[in-house]
Amino acid sequence: MPDQPSAWEELLGLVDASPLDVRLLAPAGDLGARAAGALGLTQRSYLGAMVLNTGGLIVDHGWLRLHAGGGHDLADVLTASEQGGSRADRLVVGHDVMGGLFAIDGGGLGAARGEVCYWGPDTLEWLPLGLGHADLVTWALSGDAEQFFADMRWPGWRSEVEHLALDHGISCYPFPCTVEGQDIARTRRTAVPLAELWYVYGELARQLGPSDPRRPERHGRGGGDVE
Repeated sequence: MPDQPSAWEELLGLVDASPLDVRLLAPAGDLGARAAGALGLTQRSYLGAMVLNTGGLIVDHGWLRLHAGGGHDLADVLTASEQGGSRADRLVVGHDVMGGLFAIDGGGLGAARGEVCYWGPDTLEWLPLGLGHADLVTWALSGDAEQFFADMRWPGWRSEVEHLALDHGISCYPFPCTVEGQDIARTRRTAVPLAELWYVYGELARQLGPSDPRRPERHGRGGGDVE
């Protein structure tokens, strides 16, 4: 509705003020409108404003990809959440180039409903971040996420990451969850489709015990919604 207060201008202000390289993807067709309708989103929330106005946000030379309306090899938030799971369990709202996932807990991740959790290739488990979606976007654009990712980066990472297709990520061997793979600079790194990367980590997680990134366990915990 045109008279609804919109978060879009506020989001554009965050993008303009960001110290990081940030790229807004043009929306692709009506994917965003369909996703917004299915999820009941409006322009009043950051997620709704993103889904309805952009295909996604590409942050820090492509290291972080925030899902929105989809396009240019980046899945819309609805499609990203339905790949290998159910959006009733969690809503996938972003991923990093190493295969880490950001998702809003819908009851399947063991955090409060509406809280953003992160699944990392170095831990193979979902961890609550204590953030809502608006907080996640603000955090990502402010540059504070750089410290969060520091242990997963290596000298010269930008040149390996910035030209990757948005449906590709970086596979490391030895795996980041192993003792041998903790120093990413010493691993063998290969660009692979993200679907392949998530499959490998899912198989590894099932062998070792922690959760599969695409098929979260149901923990049955509730909590208050956050924006």
